[in-house]
Amino acid sequence: MIRKSVNQQPVPTRSGSTAEKIRSVFLPEQKLKCLYFNLDNLRNWLILNKCAIPSETLKRYMVDLTKAGLVQNAGRGWYSFLPQHLSLDTSPVADIVKLIETHFPLLDFACWSTQQINAWTHHMLGRFVSFVHTPRDAMAPVYEYLRDSGYTAFLNPNKQEAAKTFTVKDKTVVVLPLTSKTPINGRFFAMEGILVELFLLLNTLDLMDKDEFVGMACRIASEYRLEMSELASFAKRRYVETQMIFGDKNQPIPLFLENGIG
Repeated sequence: MIRKSVNQQPVPTRSGSTAEKIRSVFLPEQKLKCLYFNLDNLRNWLILNKCAIPSETLKRYMVDLTKAGLVQNAGRGWYSFLPQHLSLDTSPVADIVKLIETHFPLLDFACWSTQQINAWTHHMLGRFVSFVHTPRDAMAPVYEYLRDSGYTAFLNPNKQEAAKTFTVKDKTVVVLPLTSKTPINGRFFAMEGILVELFLLLNTLDLMDKDEFVGMACRIASEYRLEMSELASFAKRRYVETQMIFGDKNQPIPLFLENGIG
């Protein structure tokens, strides 16, 4: 793994204070053990080391550490040592977004594609599948429009239907329900949402096996900083344990501390 250096600014602390111990002991120790940690991990460390600090003071100090570049914000209550946040390429679904926006200008929807995760798969995908998530009452009209527009379209197939009819061609699209509070940026899924939705599709569509998926997810989260609080929250809404997405072992450096995934 390649780590990029970050310009760090000094953080004012008092020698021997709890804040100083966090800066000079906790962070260096955790940087060798994991790529992400949360406030619960830090509080447990403080308890084990018999250090006391009010909760609001702890949060303010973590803001200072983040501003100083000693650690990066990875969502509410989550932190990472990875300097670079993932900026996802949306060009693979730009055309289909434009097509739907033109025909359904008032529709609430969001899209993603397996092409967006292809760079992190062990076996590069030869053909790609696009996914359009819409409110349930709009799924059928969108499906019909895409089918009539030349796409090989599928309407929310279950496992049995997919086994009989699902094939990946040059312009394959699957129309699925849009879940509230999905991590999206405008009309495009964020990576945090893609990982959860793709995991759920493993048992329905024959896109990749579970080991391949876990390896891909770990490579993404090891290379770029994800919003772990958002991912964990969305996974919970979709009844997915976050640990299932990343697996139990993340070598050479673990993504999380033990019991660190919320």
